[in-house]
Amino acid sequence: MLNDFTEKVNKITREITNKAHDTIDAAKLNSSINRAKQDIEEAYREIGKIYYENFALEENELFEEPVNRIRENELKVVFLQEQIHQLKGIKVCEVCEKELKQDMSFCPYCGNKMKEEPVEEAEQDAEEQDAEEELEVEDELKVKEEPGAFETETE
Repeated sequence: MLNDFTEKVNKITREITNKAHDTIDAAKLNSSINRAKQDIEEAYREIGKIYYENFALEENELFEEPVNRIRENELKVVFLQEQIHQLKGIKVCEVCEKELKQDMSFCPYCGNKMKEEPVEEAEQDAEEQDAEEELEVEDELKVKEEPGAFETETE
């Protein structure tokens, strides 16, 4: 009777161990599947980036909307970076792209002569850009509040 009990315990232990190994193997396989899917998505992004960098200037209705979105966001990034630079009181060298103090005439990293921007013009440009950015944000909010706005984005 003790032998039967020991055999049953050993059998159950083997079954549990086998199930645990199967579960671990399935988890490893799922992890491999997820890595492969991520790699596919990365390849799609790379293809899109290569297309954009090489063919975005060509007229193609199929890609018009996403290309325009990229261009708009690139401009927005530049605009927002300029605002950050103004807040920090810095400017960026056009040659080596290093951040410099506003009063520097030459870049200490590459020797490039920095452009002198009149302070009044810079402040006026910043105010105009702030106003434009606020209008863009308001327009985006209005579009999102309109009925059916989300339907067109998902279709």
